[in-house]
Amino acid sequence: MLDDVKALYKELESCTDNDERLRIMFDIATSLLNFDQKRALEVADEIKAFADKIDNNIGRVYYHSTKGRVFFKKTKYHECELEFKEALRISLLTDKLLEQAMCHDSLGVLCTYLNRHDEALSACQAALAVYKQINTRPSFRYQVVCYNNIGVTYRKMYQSEKALEAFVCALQLLDEFEVGTMRYTVLNNVAKIKLANGQSEEAFALANQAMQGFKSSKHKNGMANAGVTIANYYLNAGNFATAHTQFLSVLKLLKAIDNRLAEIAAYIGLGDAYVKMEAFEQAHQHFEKAQALAMSAADDQELCEVYMAQAQAYIAQERKDLAQAKYLTALEHTQERNLPYLRVVFEDLIRNLDYKS
Repeated sequence: MLDDVKALYKELESCTDNDERLRIMFDIATSLLNFDQKRALEVADEIKAFADKIDNNIGRVYYHSTKGRVFFKKTKYHECELEFKEALRISLLTDKLLEQAMCHDSLGVLCTYLNRHDEALSACQAALAVYKQINTRPSFRYQVVCYNNIGVTYRKMYQSEKALEAFVCALQLLDEFEVGTMRYTVLNNVAKIKLANGQSEEAFALANQAMQGFKSSKHKNGMANAGVTIANYYLNAGNFATAHTQFLSVLKLLKAIDNRLAEIAAYIGLGDAYVKMEAFEQAHQHFEKAQALAMSAADDQELCEVYMAQAQAYIAQERKDLAQAKYLTALEHTQERNLPYLRVVFEDLIRNLDYKS
């Protein structure tokens, strides 16, 4: 990734076209997102200064889009939405279809993590339709990203078949046109679905391939995400000590970067590992850390995942009363926050728990 940034700066030195200079600066900021967010924001300020100097609205779109992406990485979703909406507003003052579609796509990604899934799919599919009309290098890159976002949305809706269809479309495009580290991101997302479906060995192979790709690119966020998937493989395989070590490695890596979602997942995984080893006090301590992070990030889906893990720990302790209380808390949260897909999950869990009782 550092080599990519150096190459972009070299390209910028010889570029004399203002629009192209802004595009290169935006690519630099985007490349910096996963390993130096402070520098990404500095480049965003440079984009704005140049855009204001030449009165260029696309430059202003790039500025707000970059700020939104940094806020997204930091799970500051409210600030992120404000930036993305401003980028979209400005893009609509121009005739640049690609940038307009990019702004819709960004809002779609955000809506996925705000659990506004129908909005997310609508925005991503609208953006994808525009990308397909534009036969340029950036449009292929954004098509891949868009398919990945659609896949993530369906995965969060517990529709794994539709998620896999989207990820396969992304991989087919990547076979023709490589886009940075996107192949590894998609492979890790496929691995998560395979792991959830019980196809553990396939999941492990894909996650390992993703990890090696991220390592070669020094993509720390990707390494953290793939590391969680690999750790969960060992957890599912009953190799609790190795899973424990892997989750700790992820947390060590996260000291250098800001990836709240991976941190939550790592603490949940550590808690699950302690449950398997019947170290329940340590398990609940780690679940509490995950819960605090999910609450601070205002991430409803991750918070519900914590409630689920806590309940399952209580079931392992033969405290079904406490498990039911956690499930009911989660169910109430899904009702308050209008999370229909998660509501169905917890209704089933409560029904099964009552049946077993």
